Amino acid sequence: MPWRKALAREMCPPMNTLLSSVPDDIASTATEIRLFEGRQPIICRPGGEYALSDACVDRQMLSRLAAHICGYSLYSREEELKNGYLSINGGFRAGLFGCGYSGSIRDIYGMCIRIPRQIKGCAGGIYAKHFVSGIKNTIIISKPGMGKTTFLRDLVRLISDSGAYVGLLDERGEISGNADVGKRTMVMRGYEKPQALTMLIRSCSPNVIACDEIGGKGDALAILDGAKSGVRVIATAHGDSLSDVKNRYGVKELFDAGVFDLYVHLGKRPGYVEDVGCV
Repeated sequence: MPWRKALAREMCPPMNTLLSSVPDDIASTATEIRLFEGRQPIICRPGGEYALSDACVDRQMLSRLAAHICGYSLYSREEELKNGYLSINGGFRAGLFGCGYSGSIRDIYGMCIRIPRQIKGCAGGIYAKHFVSGIKNTIIISKPGMGKTTFLRDLVRLISDSGAYVGLLDERGEISGNADVGKRTMVMRGYEKPQALTMLIRSCSPNVIACDEIGGKGDALAILDGAKSGVRVIATAHGDSLSDVKNRYGVKELFDAGVFDLYVHLGKRPGYVEDVGCV
């Protein structure tokens, strides 16, 4: 599978060798790679776990891997480390856990590497039913691991290829990565959402703004400003239901202001649309 080669290029030994040897049937359904100190490295997938090696992960390996991802300069990625993750070329993200100093992780005890996946057409049904007649301000809701980013990626591609100019706020490069996000999509990577949104609206005249995992009040205020300027908004948020998300700090303000027209709730299993409706 393509992700194996892309991720292996960003890894140091022995991880790059282990990834290259993953069988096709395992790679085709892989969702995450989890590395725990003192345990075997594993690939997570709907059918269960797959051990990459009989050897256990040690802290030296984790430190070496983090340093390699950072180009052997942890200080250059200080802001990401403070947030507990490292972005990896190709749309991957390594979530970190361990012991922190001054708000930043230094002693790393483990990693969870998310595998981005493009599934063209997964948002096709929703697009055909709700977007052909006009783009709606939409929030995509689900618990972690249910396919919000994959769904958003495909919806952005469909909207962009239909003729709209889409500004994609992709802080960590997880949405775009090596994926096809549409021929009229303008990607902003490495910027916080409020800054990226302001830059796009001022200079690029997008018809639509799309972003993943809104949360803080800064995100909400920026999106609200964008909506007031006439730009359509597509966003995702963590939550188990519409009512759950409506009461979340940093998202509640958007519902109170009447920003969203439509919600899409993913649940039961990854990619399954459990509910769709007007907000």
